[in-house]
Amino acid sequence: MAKFAMFFNDNFRDASLIQNKINKLDSERRNALFTLLLDRNINRADDSDPEIKSIISSLADMQLEINSDESTSDAASMLAGQYKKLESNLASWISKIFGFDLPNHLDVLLYVGPFFGQGRYITANPPAVSLAFEEYKESKISVLTHELLHYLIEKSGIKTDLAAVGQSFEEALLDYFCPNGIMDEKLGLISKLDLDAHQRIQSALRPASKSSSEKLLPAIKEYYKQCGDTTIWDFLKRRQIY
Repeated sequence: MAKFAMFFNDNFRDASLIQNKINKLDSERRNALFTLLLDRNINRADDSDPEIKSIISSLADMQLEINSDESTSDAASMLAGQYKKLESNLASWISKIFGFDLPNHLDVLLYVGPFFGQGRYITANPPAVSLAFEEYKESKISVLTHELLHYLIEKSGIKTDLAAVGQSFEEALLDYFCPNGIMDEKLGLISKLDLDAHQRIQSALRPASKSSSEKLLPAIKEYYKQCGDTTIWDFLKRRQIY
């Protein structure tokens, strides 16, 4: 598109050039870019590195008129309605299992691009997560809960401790709870959970955390029987896993 720009309108051409710049960023700088783009105080970009600042400036120069279309509005209404219906129960189980309180505010980005996969926790101030609302309509609230827990873990200060157990330990652990895991059962989103089948599915979906997931399975089976009587953190500490 950049090479044959004469065949495209200005916005299409400019968008392809911007995407080309983004593709050249390493993962750390790309994360920094998306964090700034989702920051309510976009002027913080003034302190960023020149390449990121150039991309943000180019986006601003495009002056696109962005309106919410019907599918986005429907997805937002569906998500907000489901969250409101489950909020009290969700808050209770997150407190019982993880010892966390729900945040007072959470920004959610509904998107159709490939940047964040099924969902992703993006930034902590204010907390923001992204959700792919086209492909995962039925499990949006469950994916949202998974990403929300990533935020709460970081906020609690235990993220470094979890990483010390294993690079994929946090991801493997949260996969046992949501999506389609223990938390979903407690919220009434799924029927009786088969942990062995769930573990096999999650390992296939996320091969990088397969080893951590397999090591966690016996402990999670034990915790499942007493879920909510103690937090998962206290339970894992007693088992000398965390």
